[in-house]
Amino acid sequence: MAVNTPNPSSLARKIALVWMAIVDPAQFEAEEDLDNALLNKRNPEPEISNLHVVRRAFAEALLWCFSALVLGTAVGVGALVVLGPNSRLTLAIVVLGTVILLYATLALQGWNIQSFGGVTLTEQLNRWVFRCLYCLGTFLIVVGSAWSVAS
Repeated sequence: MAVNTPNPSSLARKIALVWMAIVDPAQFEAEEDLDNALLNKRNPEPEISNLHVVRRAFAEALLWCFSALVLGTAVGVGALVVLGPNSRLTLAIVVLGTVILLYATLALQGWNIQSFGGVTLTEQLNRWVFRCLYCLGTFLIVVGSAWSVAS
């Protein structure tokens, strides 16, 4: 499962790398070594302003949050229509979402894996897992909240 270009961006490739990190860490490390070699060989990219990076991050975060809000609300209202009111289940869903948010926050790694460019596969894996867990937790909190508020 060799990487042809550094910094894989396809969702399937990201999922494959996360799975590899869980079930075959040695293979993930080999992939990271290959990716680092490719990063070292390529020409430096043009400098992007820090302001551009921050603005893009806020735009992406807004998209993730809005998606979790819309999908969570739709699922919560749909659950109310299909299953009816259920305060215990909605509370359990909200608590599960909260626990996932806490887990993602506590598991996030920072300076101890930081490289100069922040582009190693390990750093990317850390960000991908964090964002996915955070979105899942937020989604579940919105599902439970929408379900209980709509009832």
